[in-house]
Amino acid sequence: MALTQISTAGVKDDAVTAGKIPADAIGSSEIAANAVGSSELADNAVDTAAIQDDAVTDAKLANSINSAIAANTAKVQTTINNNADHFILTGTGTANTINGEANLQMTGNILTFNTTANTHRIQNVATGNHYTVLEFDSNRSNAGDTLSFLDFQWNGTKVADIMSVAGSDTTNKDDGHLSFRTSPSQGSIAERMRITSSGGVGINGTPQNNIALHVKDSANTPTMQVGNDNVLTLRGGTASGDISVSYVTGAGYKPLKFFTSDTERMRLQTGGVLSVAQGIELGSGVDGTAANTLDDYEEGTWSANSLNYDYDGNVAQRGHYVKIGRMVFATYRLKFHNQTTHVGNHLRFTGLPFTSASGNPYDIGVSGTAHGYGEIATFRIYVQPGSTYAYWYTDSGSVFNNSTALNNKDIRGTIIYTASS
Repeated sequence: MALTQISTAGVKDDAVTAGKIPADAIGSSEIAANAVGSSELADNAVDTAAIQDDAVTDAKLANSINSAIAANTAKVQTTINNNADHFILTGTGTANTINGEANLQMTGNILTFNTTANTHRIQNVATGNHYTVLEFDSNRSNAGDTLSFLDFQWNGTKVADIMSVAGSDTTNKDDGHLSFRTSPSQGSIAERMRITSSGGVGINGTPQNNIALHVKDSANTPTMQVGNDNVLTLRGGTASGDISVSYVTGAGYKPLKFFTSDTERMRLQTGGVLSVAQGIELGSGVDGTAANTLDDYEEGTWSANSLNYDYDGNVAQRGHYVKIGRMVFATYRLKFHNQTTHVGNHLRFTGLPFTSASGNPYDIGVSGTAHGYGEIATFRIYVQPGSTYAYWYTDSGSVFNNSTALNNKDIRGTIIYTASS
């Protein structure tokens, strides 16, 4: 009886196992072409013992490999133009074609961009409402370590750079400085300006903590500085002169100060008054001649009631002086009371505003006059050299003693003398 063909639908799953099929029961002639694919074979289902000798021929293997190569070749075929060592590849806009960039190379750890025209550049563009960032990040260990460089060279020779420097906080690593360096000749690059972590700016030197701007000359001598006290100092060196210029702050204006040899010599006050410590030279050039120096001016009051006499007790007992250089002009007004205790004593002042000079030639300018207010009565006053005493004499030169003749009198006068300093 002939066998009826059994389809796969008529065979239950796992109904036919390898143990139920005798060896060589199914030959290659019973298997239709492409009937068994890789999906129908379990892993390791066919071992070398199950493959007859010469079952796979060179022709069959070559056809299979050539078919795979042809399939892959048909998928992608890319052309690289200008291919050379270190050239970075970029798209060309043409399918399956890329280009090696001669001006953009990666050699080891160095990325090089060769500029061949003035407009060529590295560019970071924000197309929307954004900012751009160029970031350098270094994890250095010590204060003062270099964090990053912006290096400037002229035909391969370093001529300038901008250097970021680690600050002093090596724990948080959150402070730093900027150093600007230039080179006058090859190999001699040096720092010319520094911006500190606190915001101070130093030119030819690092500014101190309380200095906002510090400028030094090539000899490392400070020439200008602006302190946190809002004072601008122009300095010619410790042996020369300084000018301290101040300006308005929240607390108001500050004075303009002038220094020589680190000592203040002159000050222009905020109200416009000019204060000169050692005087103003007049009429003799700028050689500092002492005889031509006006070194003092002063106005004030003095104790005109320093007389050996009794007074009325009202405000008429007063004195005023003007001192120009060493010349003193001491004016006074005295209203006497009824004399009771000092009759017969030589009348004198004991409290002149300044000690008088003594010796030649100053003992010739020690005189004064006084007169009775409302009546003709003149007195002469002589200043005792080297003291604050001024003695009264009559208009004829006789000693003027205390007398009841002065009772209730109103006397006014001026004493002119040379002070000792």
